[in-house]
Amino acid sequence: FVTAYNESMDYLNILSRRPSVKPKDEGAVDGLFSGEMTLMRIRDRLRSFVFQTYPTGAGAEVSLPAQVGISTGKPGSAEATSNLQKALIQFDADRFSDIFEKKPIAVAELFGSDQNADRAVDAGLAYAVEGFVEEVVRPTSRGILRSRQDGLTQNTKDNATRRTRLEEDTKDFEAETRRKFTEMERAMAAMKQN
Repeated sequence: FVTAYNESMDYLNILSRRPSVKPKDEGAVDGLFSGEMTLMRIRDRLRSFVFQTYPTGAGAEVSLPAQVGISTGKPGSAEATSNLQKALIQFDADRFSDIFEKKPIAVAELFGSDQNADRAVDAGLAYAVEGFVEEVVRPTSRGILRSRQDGLTQNTKDNATRRTRLEEDTKDFEAETRRKFTEMERAMAAMKQN
């Protein structure tokens, strides 16, 4: 989970990297989708799952991913600050093993549990992330990326229509200007003859 999460965040960070003030020859590269709010919202939403509480049989003792070793790192450390800025997490295997030995069911429930007794997982970190990822990549018109793609496609069509109209308006303006200029030249030629 941690590896896949960090790889996803790294990729989103690269795609949405803001323009740098460093010259390009210093290795700074702008993200292909710099400033794209949809990617930023996806990144922020994914990050939020790591800091949410989830219901378990152990209550507050095992309700946060950090309590089972999934966190940005040791609080206050430079590494934790850097990970927080990049939306990256790390896995503390010792902490996980310790809590798993004491509360294995609660650890499992942290990732997925049935809260309404219908024998289907409906809560937990893995459940929340899976549901969101499905929402993002859903191929129907209701998926976040599909909706954004459809919006951009419509914007492209609208811009092409505007461009065509502007080109036509420019041609009309040019023709009208040429007509007026020709009339002005004739009037001036007529005045010179008189």
